[in-house]
Amino acid sequence: MAEIPQDGPGRFSRGYRAWFLGLMVAASAMAVIDRTSILTLSQPIKADLHMTDAQYGMLQGVGLAVCYAIFGLPLARLADTANRMKLVAAAVGVFSLFAGFCGLTRNVLQLFVCRVVVGVGEAGVQPPIISAISDLYPPQKRGTALSILSMNIGLGTLVGPIAAGYLTEAYSWRLVFLLIGGGGVLMALLTWLTTREPPRGMSEDIAADRAPAPGFLAVLKVLIAKRSFWQVMAGMAVTNFAAAGVGSFIALYFTRQFDLGPGMTGVVFGIVSFLSTFGGTVSGGVIVDFVSRRDGRWYVWLPALGVLVAAPLYIGGFLLPNAPLALVSLTLAGAVLFLYYTPTQALLQNMVEPRMRGTAAFVFFVVSGLVGFGGGPALLGYISDHVAARAFTSGAYQAACPGGVAPLAAGAAAHAACRMASAMGLKVSMSLMSCLYVWGAVHFFLAARSVRQDLGR
Repeated sequence: MAEIPQDGPGRFSRGYRAWFLGLMVAASAMAVIDRTSILTLSQPIKADLHMTDAQYGMLQGVGLAVCYAIFGLPLARLADTANRMKLVAAAVGVFSLFAGFCGLTRNVLQLFVCRVVVGVGEAGVQPPIISAISDLYPPQKRGTALSILSMNIGLGTLVGPIAAGYLTEAYSWRLVFLLIGGGGVLMALLTWLTTREPPRGMSEDIAADRAPAPGFLAVLKVLIAKRSFWQVMAGMAVTNFAAAGVGSFIALYFTRQFDLGPGMTGVVFGIVSFLSTFGGTVSGGVIVDFVSRRDGRWYVWLPALGVLVAAPLYIGGFLLPNAPLALVSLTLAGAVLFLYYTPTQALLQNMVEPRMRGTAAFVFFVVSGLVGFGGGPALLGYISDHVAARAFTSGAYQAACPGGVAPLAAGAAAHAACRMASAMGLKVSMSLMSCLYVWGAVHFFLAARSVRQDLGR
């Protein structure tokens, strides 16, 4: 068990903080591994269960949105009132068990139910972790600490796709989720046994644990009184709507456009995801900690610039006929896009008092989950199916190409026709969705008009 020496009342040692951050990165990375694995294995799963792109989009989006709508707020309130470390351990345990059960499902409905419960568990992971980090690190170091936490995205997006692709080629996509379940349960046990609850308000020397946690409406009242909050939320909503849609189908795009197998799809998707999310989320936190000391508007200027530049890079990447060039363009697009992630998290944490931070983190993730995943993947999948059906000239697309691919008995010509039509569907729908990033950037730029005053209040 990790030793927790203290250098003063309620203060944890540097060694414990390093252990805590490392374990939280690993534990929350299991959720990212789960999400990136199901993205990487979209084609084998769709072919096995005969899913359309629209059904796959709903599987990726609607289940998570339902979880945030129903369970997100109660879990966030627990993050402001209960023992956050026990909550994290329980949440990791729940999503890990049901991620494992995904490998045992036999139809779309069973898989959908499992993904919903996985979403319930994942909804309870990030808010308490972010709240605890905000108590362990003062405001001037908080962005860097959160950027270290965001390494979970880089770790998960590197390990998940590559391992999932090669395990599927060697064994089955079902084994992937059984292994994720076992690894997540181990992380849950380590969290339960080796972490301790930090006093709320410790980083600001405020005895917040002695005060009752404000209600959700009280926290919301504090946030909505800040003019920049509205623009930041609008920017996040539009950006996440597009990012959730595009991100859910990138692996499938490489499979269809360049006819890659699961193993190579995993490698390509792992490279794109790791370099873009790791580069964007980690550098975003470090950069904003440095530049915001001179001007608080960088909390929104940095996201605005990143989101704006991402739009043409994504569109260009989807139009390139060469796989290596597309890989470079889409990786750069993701890296600049994810510059928004950590600064907006840190901004919301800095806008509220210690007992409000779990709820503030919930606001961040409900916009990401409910608005982004609730609509983005489903809409993109619907557009993709529609465009693919129009591009397919050899009959009824859904009947001839179940799951986006022709049956083996149909022959090479049918396989090529299905692949070309399904690839065209994704190319058009993902390019259209990427145009929304320009809209999101406008809202982040508008937030700069009042963000300094809102941080000072």
